[in-house]
Amino acid sequence: MIEVVSFRGHSLIRARHKTTMEVTKEGFLTQRGDCIIGILADKSASDLSREMRKLILEGAPIRFTIVVGQEKYSFMASGSRNLKMDSCVSMVIRKSNFVDGRTVAVNSSAAACDIPRSIIKKLREGEKGKIVIEVKEER
Repeated sequence: MIEVVSFRGHSLIRARHKTTMEVTKEGFLTQRGDCIIGILADKSASDLSREMRKLILEGAPIRFTIVVGQEKYSFMASGSRNLKMDSCVSMVIRKSNFVDGRTVAVNSSAAACDIPRSIIKKLREGEKGKIVIEVKEER
């Protein structure tokens, strides 16, 4: 199963956080948001499809691919039955097991600081991006 979240970059994107990354539906960003990689996202945690949410809650492995222009960056994370995914504003991917309403994946192999700086540079210039979320259904 695949779902795509589209978003836009912003001049204040720093992407220096060592344990999380986030996209938000909000249209603004402050200097403090160093985990945010995109604004004006078309989906938040609660907007993921019922089928995707079910697989994530079953603890399925998840491949995330960030695409900006011709550049791509992929990493893995895990779902968890502890996730709430009830935020209607943002979605967060975490290296830790911490869970709140924004969390869509835990035990991630990457955080905002791990994204190639060439991708971050494009996002700082306001380019559009997307996160492709892929979860394999167990058969």
